[in-house]
Order: sequence, then structure tokens, then C-alpha cells
Amino acid sequence: MQEFLDFVLRQLIDYPDDMILTKIDGPKKTIFKLQLRKSDIGKVIGKHGQTIIAIRNLLGAAAARHGQRGRPGDHRGRATGAMSERGAIRRRGIRWGAVCVRSALIALLAICRASAVEFSEATTAQGVRVTVCRVETAKDRLDLFLRDDRGVPLKTFDALQHWLKPQERKLIFAMNAGMYEEDRSPVGLFVSHGRELAPLNLRNAFGNFYLKPNGVFLVTEAGALVVESSEYPRVSKQAVLATQSGPLLVRRGRIHPAFKSDSDSRLYRNGVGVPSAGVALFAITEGPLNLYEFAAFFREVLHCPEALFLDGTVCSLYAPALRRDDRRIDLGPMIGVTEAVAKPE
Repeated sequence: MQEFLDFVLRQLIDYPDDMILTKIDGPKKTIFKLQLRKSDIGKVIGKHGQTIIAIRNLLGAAAARHGQRGRPGDHRGRATGAMSERGAIRRRGIRWGAVCVRSALIALLAICRASAVEFSEATTAQGVRVTVCRVETAKDRLDLFLRDDRGVPLKTFDALQHWLKPQERKLIFAMNAGMYEEDRSPVGLFVSHGRELAPLNLRNAFGNFYLKPNGVFLVTEAGALVVESSEYPRVSKQAVLATQSGPLLVRRGRIHPAFKSDSDSRLYRNGVGVPSAGVALFAITEGPLNLYEFAAFFREVLHCPEALFLDGTVCSLYAPALRRDDRRIDLGPMIGVTEAVAKPE
């Protein structure tokens, strides 16, 4: 449970901003890799291992609530450790000492709501690492962004952050959200807050966007969907947000028929898949893949029957929890999760 584990660990150490907790999915178990300052390792282990034992008990109790099993692993390396479990959770909160950890279980479970974006890392069959961002559409405020109040394209995550500041909101996750023209306008459909700012594009032309079937990622009151572009009009009235891109990576559990497993066109890529109505999984590769390999990752590893390609070379991620703020190129449409800025008491 990554969010749960992250929350507990941050209360025990002196340098929580330097801590990195990474989730690595395997075929039979999930490994949590913990990186922190050398001076904080002893605080996590505790005298005679008492703190790590308490964390084990907390992790086991939390995992049991989700029908999973959990246990910590070894603490290898100068500032790296690993923890494993059978499923997955992360968040900051009040500080207390290690002695209080076990007795605070009930309060902790109440405080640690699973509403923040969950970041994890998985590996493709080719050994390429992929960062996965899990958004729960019913809990997380997911929005599409394009222009500021003057109609000027935002283009960068920094500009988006600056635009959000007067609204007393901060960005906790963002990614490029579909292909765009030279003026940064969307190539296809763009719907934000229920308003259509760019129409559905069903034209035939050259390029990845037009490699049919292409598709639309949308969020409705009922949850997230990925649909083939021509199917969008039947659900359009329900769309709170929608972005069109192409090609579809996976449709009804099948990889796009034009993809070739032996293609040598390998690039960094990002996309979005929907394993269930309440969840959207945004993935960005940390190495080059061809489209078939990327589609297979969504289908076989992330278990998404529907997935949409967002872009290749320009793919970018903003995730302060991972110390990630990609600045490869100016962007067009962006998608992100925001939360209210905490006001000082």
C-alpha cells in the first residue's frame, strides 16, 4: 500500500523531502524500493528493529483490509531499502515518534485517504522501465489545460503552475495530453469542464494521430473511458473532459492491427489506459519502445482492455513527488491533477 507506507515513513525521518519510495510491480509480488539519507536509515529500522517491525505490522494490517499480504524486506545499500507486498498505496501528515506508530494505526487509517495520485514503476517485457501514474477519477481532481485567461497557450508545466496559483490550487501531477498543431492548438477533440474548445477530428491524413482506429480519452460522472473516435458522439453529452489522440493502443483487449512487434521505430512514449471505470493509468516510458511493445505493456502489465497513445518524442511528466519536471519542448494540451493549497492556521 504505497500511499500508506509513504505516509508512515515520512513521520519517522528528519529529511522527508529527500525520501523516494518507488513501487516496482512484478508478476507475483510488488517491491517497494526506499531511498533516503544515510542518517535516516536507523530511524526507519529503530532500536533492535522495533520500528521496522511496527511498520511491518501496520503494513500487514492495512494490506489485510484490502485482501492482500504485506511485509518489509531487507535494507540493502547505503541509503536504499526494499519492502514487498501483494498489492498497492502515499501521503503526508502530522509528525509523531516511532514509539507511537503501532498505537496510531486507527487514526492513521482515517487520516491517510487514498485520494492523491499514486506513482509506481513497472517494467516491460523488453526490460524498459515505465513510470505509471494512477488517478482515481472519483477522488482526484483531474482537469485538462490549454490556455490561460487571456487565451494564450500555457505551453509549460511552470506556466500552468503560475496560472493555478491565484486559484489557490497546486499541481501534483501533469502530462502532455494529445497531439497539437504548431500554434499549440489540439489536432482533435478537446473538452474541458464540459465545454468543447476543439471539435472531434474524423479526417483521414498522415501521421500517428490519423492511424485508425484512433480514440478519445474522456471522464464522465460515471468514470473514465477510452472510446474509438467515431463512437464518441454517443457519449459526448456526458463528457466532463475529453481529449482525442491516436492511434488507439488497445481496443477491446486487442492491440492495434497496424502495429508490428518487430518494428524498429522505437521512441520514448506516453499514453493512458482504463483498467476499470474509476481509474485512469497514465504511463510514460523511461526508454524507447515501439508501438506494439507499448500497447502490450498496457494490456499485459497494466491490464487495460482500452488504451490510447498520447505522444512520442514530446512526452513529458510533472510529478513533484518524484522530483520530475520534464522540459523537453513546449506543449499543447496538458492533463493534470490539482489540489487546494493548504492555508496556514
